[in-house]
Amino acid sequence: MSEPLKNEHGYPAEVSLSEIAEWDILKTGVAPLIDFVKRLGWNDPVKITSDEDKYVVEFITSGWSGNESLIGALQGNFFWMLYWEESRRGGYYKFIVPAKSWKAKEAE
Repeated sequence: MSEPLKNEHGYPAEVSLSEIAEWDILKTGVAPLIDFVKRLGWNDPVKITSDEDKYVVEFITSGWSGNESLIGALQGNFFWMLYWEESRRGGYYKFIVPAKSWKAKEAE
């Protein structure tokens, strides 16, 4: 990507949000998408834990509109439909990703 990831105010650039919404997790696996989102967020809004069977991804937006726009972009991605587990008031979102879906098949 040749365009900046963030705009002049430190918010995720529109091109970055579009890339998240269109990201092909079936081709790349989930890990690269989450890494990209982490680079765009403020105050590291992503917590990842794992065991041998699954990865648990938790987003906390802290009310910052930049993080909220990242969540909005994720809602437009297949990722949301497949892995969304829970949302709570205060900007908390939880996803459970099977370990086999975390990395692309080519990377294994």
